[in-house]
Amino acid sequence: MTERKIALLGAQMGWGAQKHETEWGSAQLQAQKLDHALRAQGLNIQSFSQIKALQPYSANEPALEINAKLKYIIDFNERLAYSLAQMMATDVFPVVIGGDHSIAMGTWSGVVDALDAYEDFALIWVDAHLDAHTPDTSLSQAIHGMPVAHLLGFGERKLAELLDARPKIKPEHFIYFGIRSFEQAEIDLVRSLGIRIYDIKEINAKGFETLFKEVIERLSKQVSHFGLTIDLDAFDPSDAPGVGSPEKNGLFKKDVLPALKGLAKNTKLAAVEIAEFNPTLDEQNKTQLLIHEILIEIFK
Repeated sequence: MTERKIALLGAQMGWGAQKHETEWGSAQLQAQKLDHALRAQGLNIQSFSQIKALQPYSANEPALEINAKLKYIIDFNERLAYSLAQMMATDVFPVVIGGDHSIAMGTWSGVVDALDAYEDFALIWVDAHLDAHTPDTSLSQAIHGMPVAHLLGFGERKLAELLDARPKIKPEHFIYFGIRSFEQAEIDLVRSLGIRIYDIKEINAKGFETLFKEVIERLSKQVSHFGLTIDLDAFDPSDAPGVGSPEKNGLFKKDVLPALKGLAKNTKLAAVEIAEFNPTLDEQNKTQLLIHEILIEIFK
């Protein structure tokens, strides 16, 4: 096992999703003692803390307007970014568990700022979706479909400029894996920036492990640090049913887990994020188990 001192951070945010119960994901994992299970398998878990939304979701309350959701998402990501920056200063390795994928704006803003790596931080984004809308292009206005655009410097200024006005990731340092669902405005932006997409067709043809290891080898030579964010809907629903936006024909854990084995031994890996676990949609704890398996493999 790696010697990394791991700090688990639950990001209880669901206002960015259309199914808000994803807010409850990290609390469910803590209640089920994920940290104890990981320690039992040799991981050096230092803590398991939680960040909560200013206004928690309740199924009994009236639906919120988009401006109210945006207010809570901005506040949450500001606090998340500061928390990540503080964690990075204490020599622990952050693992952020959400929560909808709007949390990525806070996670990676905090990590990049703490490392002062605005020019050479890379992010591997494993997802079924591009998440590259802005408020001007999104028909649904679901903010979990917008974090990539904001990390690249587009969209709502308060989110794009968390901790610093500079874009957090340069397009040439951004890599997608698992994409199979997107809208025209998203793909237009991503293509205009020249971002590399390993879509499901290419992955099926060449193999996830082969492509992923090629990317890790390349990034290890090109950048000072990199991060990994995994939206669980990247996986096929047969492996990860507990997500709010499932897409068929996804990645399979039998292909992904071997590629992740021992990743944390790479000293350039700065943080890991896992998003979009919705415990109300899980079946036979499959998705919860997958989160456990992902972390075990990364820190082997």
